Amino acid sequence: MPTRFMLTTMALQKRLLLLATTLATSAFSLSAPPTLSELARGSSHICTGTVTAQRTGWDARRQLILTTTELHVDRCVKGAGPRITITEVGGTVEGTTLNNPGQAHYREGQSYLVFLTSRETGGLRTYHGPLGNVPVRDVGNSRQLTRPVVLEGRELRSVDEVLQAAELLTERAR
Repeated sequence: MPTRFMLTTMALQKRLLLLATTLATSAFSLSAPPTLSELARGSSHICTGTVTAQRTGWDARRQLILTTTELHVDRCVKGAGPRITITEVGGTVEGTTLNNPGQAHYREGQSYLVFLTSRETGGLRTYHGPLGNVPVRDVGNSRQLTRPVVLEGRELRSVDEVLQAAELLTERAR
């Protein structure tokens, strides 16, 4: 049974984590969205795919709530994998919620263009949080982004156009 000291320490850890997360992610709302060049340069994976499953649970030390998203990959121009697992800090477990303004949100059955990077504790996370995943929708015979990605002042909405540009940027960086 947890002691009063342990409960107080856990509550303090949660508050400190929330404060650190809020401070670290406030840059998302204060600065301009990252350009395609910045996203491509900082990502280990650039892919499109559809979310097939999501689960939320505690980390191994029961200090953080993690949301794990399984993505069935359609196409990767950087990185690889027919399936990718994305882990974000935040979610709700057993009536406890960890709000993380820097968390990228995913919805089962939805397709996304994702920019991913390695997590310090292993696995992948969304690069630039909520700015590193863009929902995709089918419009006629093409796949379009629900919000544009900027390249050299131009707004790109076509998934194919963004992936071609990202592939060129990735090749130039090698």
